[in-house]
Amino acid sequence: MKLEPSLDILPSLLFPIDVNSEQDDTTATFIANIDTSSEDELVKLFDALIEPEFKCRIASEQQWYIDTLTFYLNKNEKFNRVFSDITTYLAEDPADKRQFMSILLNCLKKYKEKN
Repeated sequence: MKLEPSLDILPSLLFPIDVNSEQDDTTATFIANIDTSSEDELVKLFDALIEPEFKCRIASEQQWYIDTLTFYLNKNEKFNRVFSDITTYLAEDPADKRQFMSILLNCLKKYKEKN
């Protein structure tokens, strides 16, 4: 059964950078120092914190995240609601949330291929 795309699942994907994840001081500082307009820095962030969590999920759930991001990026979603639902360690929300999510999607596809 294929799961329908839903913006509601994206905060759980981003939980490792959410203040509710209670990261140690070193990790919190690492997240806070990320330049959210830099693709290279976002990839480092996602590789360090999102990849391990993503790989622990079952294949259908991994695909659901990929399908959801693909669907909403194709619909020109701004992702403001996702960032209003979470409080991150990031110094500021990404100025271009679509770019942030696009980079995240590319990383998720890479992680899924590595499985």
